[in-house]
Amino acid sequence: RTLTNPAVVTSRMLPADWDVPGVLQLLAEMQPPVSALIDCGALVTGMNNREVAAYLLHRLPPQMEGVVFLEAGGGKKIML
Repeated sequence: RTLTNPAVVTSRMLPADWDVPGVLQLLAEMQPPVSALIDCGALVTGMNNREVAAYLLHRLPPQMEGVVFLEAGGGKKIML
């Protein structure tokens, strides 16, 4: 129920000419800051989870000290 609660989750319409870096930049700049990215529609293509984590880590607000992501085999990692 949490992921359908508008008090917790927001959605945005993407422009017709969206690209992966643009979506990640949009997420990094959102206020309040984004706490989770769940890419169930597999929109982030051409980058693996580690690459997405690294991209976001350098663009998120300073209070975000790390990014948690899943490796290809399912292992949980934290990038600081």
